[in-house]
Amino acid sequence: MLCLLLTAFVIGAASAAAAGTNPFEESKIIGGKTSHVDDARFMVQVITIESRDPKTNLSTINICGGTMVSTTHVLTAGHCIVSKDVGKLRIFVGTSDYLAQGKNGRVVKAKAFRVHPKFTVIRNKDDEYGYFDVAVIRLQEAVLPSAKTSAIAITPAGAEPKDGASIEVAGWGIYRRQDISRKLRRATFKVISRAQCKKYFGNAFNAQEFCITSGPKSAFCSGDSGGPAFIGNVQYGVVSWGSCGKGKPSASVLADLADPQINSFVRKMMRTL
Repeated sequence: MLCLLLTAFVIGAASAAAAGTNPFEESKIIGGKTSHVDDARFMVQVITIESRDPKTNLSTINICGGTMVSTTHVLTAGHCIVSKDVGKLRIFVGTSDYLAQGKNGRVVKAKAFRVHPKFTVIRNKDDEYGYFDVAVIRLQEAVLPSAKTSAIAITPAGAEPKDGASIEVAGWGIYRRQDISRKLRRATFKVISRAQCKKYFGNAFNAQEFCITSGPKSAFCSGDSGGPAFIGNVQYGVVSWGSCGKGKPSASVLADLADPQINSFVRKMMRTL
């Protein structure tokens, strides 16, 4: 089964965020290794806080990754924007720990967002996947470069990673059942040729995407949506959909930032949003 890699949890949101702890059965990229924001200062957590149930005092929160692409703009997946209310978005910056605030991590509110105008979610019996799966968030305040925060460059239009290239993905998604961790994780994958991606996914795969290797011991998974695929300080993709490494095909799909329609949208939003 293929699915968009968004994760939702029901929590006592106020107490969890204030304590800076992670009470969820969720963690990071399957396989890979624990990382630190010092080595990926562009990484952010994109959290949507839904309305609290007054009877239970519980809130639903939706979990995604994202990247700082300027001091005031965050890039994430289109399907990570689950509410039209910008006031429900929170961006955690400068932290390796999930939902952490304090000495290094802090929360920045969103001022506005735009999802790619061609973003579409396709659903059938078993699968769910998205096209043009990118969105840009404008922050209410600038996040200036520091020891914990910086922006990542996006690849120019047409400049895709080469087939077989090693590419890293980082995020806060599920990495192993029953394990609880608050740390950012990252792993290295290989870029797969478009011809092979097409063989794997058929019509589900389109020209605005590329895919990378995955498997039971190495894959991105729920909660990693919106995070980056990057080489050095250049981002080439946005985590979109896959199967968490379960079964075949052994590949995962990202929105392609080198695609001219996606690239021009992101750059325009960085200028005008």
